[in-house]
Amino acid sequence: LASDGTVSDFGLVVSALVNPPGAVWTSGTADARQDFINVYAKRQTGAIGYNGYNGTTQIASSSGVNVGGLAGVTGLFIDRTSLTSFDVGYTTASGDTILRNFIEPNTAVGTAIGLYADVRSTTTWGSLDNLRLEPIPEPTTMSLFGLGGLLALVARRRRRIG
Repeated sequence: LASDGTVSDFGLVVSALVNPPGAVWTSGTADARQDFINVYAKRQTGAIGYNGYNGTTQIASSSGVNVGGLAGVTGLFIDRTSLTSFDVGYTTASGDTILRNFIEPNTAVGTAIGLYADVRSTTTWGSLDNLRLEPIPEPTTMSLFGLGGLLALVARRRRRIG
């Protein structure tokens, strides 16, 4: 992704509500700033930005962290690190870079996901590929899978011996 001066942003959003009741359309833009976290690439400036709202109060915002242009950026991420904590950042060939950690007391944030776009140019500069939603099994679940596999092996061995 290269910066070419055209106005267009693309990013990811996690929120608590699919359609916040306070969302109002003004000037062609939905104003739904309630319980969400987002991270986005800004083509015009070649930077990565982020926002977060707790209720309707902004908890953090950056209109652009200079990442040396977007040419090396291969992805954006929002990673839930605990029930109330999220890391936002970007990925390059060298690995992940965390730009900000958000503490979001509303544990419903993350139950709705979406894509963010401000595309006031006619060029296409991004694509969506390898979108992953990965539930992480609890340790108890993994233990039960392991126990089930062990019991299957024991039963198989008994059949061979008997």
